This record gives sequence, structure tokens and C-alpha cells, in this order.
Amino acid sequence: MDGYVRSGTAEIGIRVAEMLMKVAQHPGLRNSHHLANLPPSCTALYELAYADPQFIEKGIAEGRINPQMTAAQARAFARGQPADAAHVKADAASFNLDKRLKVLNRLVLKEANRWSLEHRQQLAELLTALAHKIVSNPIPSDRAGQ
Repeated sequence: MDGYVRSGTAEIGIRVAEMLMKVAQHPGLRNSHHLANLPPSCTALYELAYADPQFIEKGIAEGRINPQMTAAQARAFARGQPADAAHVKADAASFNLDKRLKVLNRLVLKEANRWSLEHRQQLAELLTALAHKIVSNPIPSDRAGQ
């Protein structure tokens, strides 16, 4: 299956494998003594992998990094922000349009491939209506950047 890594009976997407490799390369996250203190989410661990190893050690010691930590909190922590600042909108400069378009395209096509040929016209109509809705109804400011 294209885009997946298979090991025995387990199968994960290439992107998840890449994320896990980044986590495994991080000295602060691969330390087996820290396992009980780390969040179980692959995405949260991946976000933490961008932080300095000493910052990870300090976060664990202070209890800021813990199993309840969300991916948004991990992202804020890795950026050196207080954990409660995770709801702050992302910088416009950090928004990569080309990357987001590729991700969205991949998601839509993956979902479309699950639809039978006789239902794809309905899917196309739904996507067209959704496109019109997106263009005509601006996203509320409290939801922008999420």
C-alpha cells in the first residue's frame, strides 16, 4: 500500500513514521526514564521534539510536560510560550500556504477514493457548496488560525 510503512501486522502512515523518527532522535524524549512523564500523543511528542533537550528536562522536572499535555500545549511549550497561550492564533508568517494546500488536496482525494463512482457526483456537489460557503462566510475571528 503506497504511503504506508508495514512492520509485521502493524501499518502506519509515512507521515506518522517520520514524526516518530524525529521523536526518537531527540535526546530528551528518547530517555526511557521520562516515558511515564510524556504525553501519549504522537503529535504532542513531535511538537516537543522541536524543543531544546535541556528545556524538555526542565519541563518534566517542573511537571509542565506530563501525560495530560495536549499537542497544542506541547507546541506552545516548544516555542517557549506559557502552556495556556496555545490558543493564540498562529503567526501569519508561520502559515505555509503551499504545504496546507497539498495536505488538504491529499485528504480530499483520499476521502474521494473511498466513495463509489455513483456517489462521486454528490461528493462534487457537496465540495462545490462547501467552497461557496467558505468564500461567502468569513471564519469568525475567534476561530481563525485553528
